Amino acid sequence: MNHGYEASLVKRVVNQLVAGIVSGEYQDNVLPPQVIFSKKHGVSRTIMREALSILISRRMLDVRPKTGTRIKPAREWLIMDPEVAEWRLRALPDPEYIRRLIEFRSLVDPPAAALAATRANRHQRIAINAAYQRLVHASPSEALQSAAEDALQAAVVEASGDENCCGRWAASCASASRR
Repeated sequence: MNHGYEASLVKRVVNQLVAGIVSGEYQDNVLPPQVIFSKKHGVSRTIMREALSILISRRMLDVRPKTGTRIKPAREWLIMDPEVAEWRLRALPDPEYIRRLIEFRSLVDPPAAALAATRANRHQRIAINAAYQRLVHASPSEALQSAAEDALQAAVVEASGDENCCGRWAASCASASRR
């Protein structure tokens, strides 16, 4: 059994499902039965169940007997998950959501920076400074500016030593909140 293949296959199906969800492809926010869905995506029902369970765990879907699998409103999705935060931004250009995301980042980013200030070793401090200098001198091109911001955020997160908590989330949402 090739677990790497299965994992990538599940991820591919999850990405396809999310694309359909955010584009409003499904009428009345109801997904077709798993048998039909599996055939449509060319995967086994086991792979489809796993992909759906990922979206259920992220509060994007609700499964109930006799009503099927329904897409939950985007405001109920698990925002703490970095991928969900990005998917949420793709789903609805919602100024209120972006405002709340920026507010959340204002709660997460300063503690991550404080941890970096106290935990960073010499090489990490140099990396933070270099990333900051690239940001300061980046051209106004949005792509270059975003790459420089992402590099700085990644350097701070690495130096904070808190990649599994707020740091990983903040790093992945940094580019999302700029959209």
